[in-house]
Amino acid sequence: STYDRTTPSGESLHRKMRSNIYRDTQGRTRREAEQISSSTSQKLVLVLINDPVSNTVTSLDPRTMTAHVRDESIITPPKQAVRSRPETLTAPPVASSVAVEPAASTAEAKVEELGTQVIEGLTAKGTKITTRLASAAGGKEQPRTLVVSKWVSEKLHIEVLTEIDDVPENHRTIRLVNIVRTEPESGLFEIPSGYTVVDSRSHE
Repeated sequence: STYDRTTPSGESLHRKMRSNIYRDTQGRTRREAEQISSSTSQKLVLVLINDPVSNTVTSLDPRTMTAHVRDESIITPPKQAVRSRPETLTAPPVASSVAVEPAASTAEAKVEELGTQVIEGLTAKGTKITTRLASAAGGKEQPRTLVVSKWVSEKLHIEVLTEIDDVPENHRTIRLVNIVRTEPESGLFEIPSGYTVVDSRSHE
């Protein structure tokens, strides 16, 4: 995932984040996201396991060897508004690389079919959605244009490439690479031994 932005002063910012994503035949997913701490400049690894079989989500903190287990319904993320700051986003989920929902004040979006192309060895179908964003009521900002291009593999039911342009200064790209189509080890979806478990699930 890369994020490029041009500030009002003309400065160019570039950020890059790498993640490992695993999915098994039961629908369980594991996401490992690497991030750099802004305060210490150290690399942090965040792990999130989504298990639809047990209806739980588990977050692992390798630094403290702590596992936080919660009901899946408790932390279902709200739909993300298009004006959210991309630099605050975490790694994309497996089923959808990015969630972009037009804000209530936006005009009707224009949808274009982009045909198909082969990306990372997968045939992907492309769609481009262009939305004109109205400025806030009484605001001095000029209307903006949001362009989201998605390339989806219908065979794997996953977005292989997503490009987001918040015209004129923001651009974000999310691309899947090094796709391995074999069953991952089951231990990847379990809490490692030695971890302290904090269980926040509701119990009847």
